[in-house]
Amino acid sequence: MIEKTPHQVNKRSPVALPVAAVMFGIVLSMLGCNYLSYIIDPRLLTPIAPTATTKKMAATANSNTETPVLPTDSPQTEQPTPQITQSCAYVWSSQPLLDISNQLQVSFNAVGLAKIKVLAEAYGEVCLDTETKAAGNLIVLHTDFNLDIPVDSIQEEEKLGQLIYSSLNILARQNASTLPGKRMGYVIVKFHSADKQEINLRFPLETGMKNIEKGLRGVELYQAIKNQ
Repeated sequence: MIEKTPHQVNKRSPVALPVAAVMFGIVLSMLGCNYLSYIIDPRLLTPIAPTATTKKMAATANSNTETPVLPTDSPQTEQPTPQITQSCAYVWSSQPLLDISNQLQVSFNAVGLAKIKVLAEAYGEVCLDTETKAAGNLIVLHTDFNLDIPVDSIQEEEKLGQLIYSSLNILARQNASTLPGKRMGYVIVKFHSADKQEINLRFPLETGMKNIEKGLRGVELYQAIKNQ
């Protein structure tokens, strides 16, 4: 009969296991820390100062996202309207006033002076374009009166003076404010006879009336106007 010997259990010190466990834990923690420090670099957890390249990239990104600044309207200076200049040569000119002439003719006919033909004219200046030769509107200075007077003889100065006196009294009754130029101008008298002789007088109507106011008549009036 075989006698079995009971298995003897190696009994360790009750302190040995805990000490080994503690040592193993310390070693494991040390290995774990190193391993974690290897995986997670602490430098990755701290901010990184931007380099020149990152700055440029950031600036480009900002410029693309910024709201564009619209150009403001600068105050516009009003440009002067260009002046159209015209090369102009002013020349003396006259224009017949048929309505006024007809009215005066009626007045002359009414006092027995139908043989005297009357023509009123507006007298002034016109602008003659030096390039196109086109004439502008008449700038009226005053109204003149032309008298065509047939006589038997230009030597009868008394008779000539009487015709001037009667004519000036009719002309002076005109209202100057209704005439072109707002004033009376000159009286142009042409005496002509059947033998082709003639005398031409030109004087301001105002001057002729002043001579009449002085009491001049007939030959005296004629001489005063002729010799002025």
